[in-house]
Amino acid sequence: MRNTKLILGATLTFTALLLLLNGLGKYHLFYVEQFQLFQDTLPYFLERMAYAGGFARWLGEWLTQFFIVPYGGPAVVAAFLTLILLMGRHVIQALAPSREWPLLYALPLFPLFFIQMDFNYVFGGTVAYALASAAFCPYVGLRGERARWAYAVGAVVVVFWLGGAVACWLAGVMALWEMLTNARGGWKRAVVVIGEFTLLAVMGVSLTWVDGPRFIFTPEMYYHPMVAGPPALYLVFLLLPAAMLIARFCPRGGERTMRRKALELGAQLITLGLIFWGSYQTFGHRESDFLEELDYYTRTRQWDRVLERCRRPLDNFLYINYLNLALAEKGLLAEHLFDYDQHGLNGLLLAWDKTYATTTLLSEFYYTAGQVAVSQQCAFEANIIASGKGSARHTMRLAETNLINGEYKVAEKYLDVLSRTWHYADWAERRRALLYDDDAVARDPILGPKRAMWQAEEGLANLAGLDADLKARLSRKPDDTLAAHYIGVYYLLAKDLPAFREFIETYYGTPALPSLPRSFQEAVILLEEQDVSYWRRFNLSAQVIQNFASYRQAVLSNRTNPRLPALLNQSFGNTYWFYYIYKQ
Repeated sequence: MRNTKLILGATLTFTALLLLLNGLGKYHLFYVEQFQLFQDTLPYFLERMAYAGGFARWLGEWLTQFFIVPYGGPAVVAAFLTLILLMGRHVIQALAPSREWPLLYALPLFPLFFIQMDFNYVFGGTVAYALASAAFCPYVGLRGERARWAYAVGAVVVVFWLGGAVACWLAGVMALWEMLTNARGGWKRAVVVIGEFTLLAVMGVSLTWVDGPRFIFTPEMYYHPMVAGPPALYLVFLLLPAAMLIARFCPRGGERTMRRKALELGAQLITLGLIFWGSYQTFGHRESDFLEELDYYTRTRQWDRVLERCRRPLDNFLYINYLNLALAEKGLLAEHLFDYDQHGLNGLLLAWDKTYATTTLLSEFYYTAGQVAVSQQCAFEANIIASGKGSARHTMRLAETNLINGEYKVAEKYLDVLSRTWHYADWAERRRALLYDDDAVARDPILGPKRAMWQAEEGLANLAGLDADLKARLSRKPDDTLAAHYIGVYYLLAKDLPAFREFIETYYGTPALPSLPRSFQEAVILLEEQDVSYWRRFNLSAQVIQNFASYRQAVLSNRTNPRLPALLNQSFGNTYWFYYIYKQ
């Protein structure tokens, strides 16, 4: 009966965590998967095992591979959190066997749950904490003095090497356990395990098994080395010792009725719910959630989902860049640009700030725009920025761009790396069929058009600006409609009507621009608002002309109305006329 309750409780906990993680963090787990390039090889394993904590890092990376699969990340994280909860319960019950204390043993789960949503945290930290908890659990049940001495000394060494800095936590909770349960002789083992860890830490630093004292005496080992760890990272290591102190000194109480037990358990669960809600309000609202969602749809080429999610006011240039990528991939960029919220050139092309998010987005932009060389450069930079020996996502892009430009030996090296991964090996084998076969690349529905654009490039790219580079490409590929649309959109977003005039007067009627998309037609009217003959030159549609007449009438009728922008936005917010006058 007791085991049945335990199994039921564990199952309910796992299910609740799975649903919460999938609801609150699935796109984040998709996103962090791309920060590493795990290699399923013995040399890669041995390289990780060459320093303290390498095994936990290696196992964390191996498990992170599965984050790219729907429900994979939430399932892996939920399983580890459930195991940690059960091990915490074992420790607390050993100190306070007469009561059930979920309020105490569940406390470490809150910071551990929310730290998973931090870009800079590595899952190896959760693996290491679970490893140390698994080492501590048997210790609380040992009774013989010799066994306790042998286990305490051995466990600290093993966990130090396998888990790294978490051995500091293990030595601390072992020492605390001895002081709480063995008042007479416990202090000796407490001194020994703490001294042992200190000696190991000094050796680790001096022998370069770890990078420095900060990364062995604190949990910063499991965080980005260039960024200070947040309070939640430290709370993970502090809350179980605090719970042990409370459990040890809480009143034991006598026999309690079933009703009393149920009320106590219910009150604790309600308190835990309130703590979770407060933690979510403090740590759970993340500005990057929407970015990660759009990035996932972009990575999986779900362009309709990007457009659907962007039918709302957008207050971040990163979001608008993803939107415009989707429009371009769907062939709708110039036609439907102003059906969505636009705010200048930064929404089309961001300035590079050397961050992973921007570098990734720029690689996607240039790949979509057909600027293959610049896309390759950005992918190379992002591969360096990624913390886990590279990024599978950008290694794929490097393989593709080298296939496009015919550098087959280089592409083969990248495909060899991807072949040693779990999720990307099949993709690599499919792309391997294109090696050393120009005709196969040309026939490929994605790489073939990119190669045609790459062949139209000349010299170094990204020197004179996007518009100049695309014009140069147009001069060698006169039917490049994508380049023409990007150039026109570039000028419209910049509100550079003189440049736009020169552009359409040069390219309208050519294979690159046989007709004008709607946004271009609307801009033509702004060029010569009173000259209908100029409109006829570009064959403006009757619908656009009629829509402008309605727009003009609305402006004239409400010119003194302070609510004019709001009134125009209701009916004409999706036009270039509204954008040109009212949008920043």
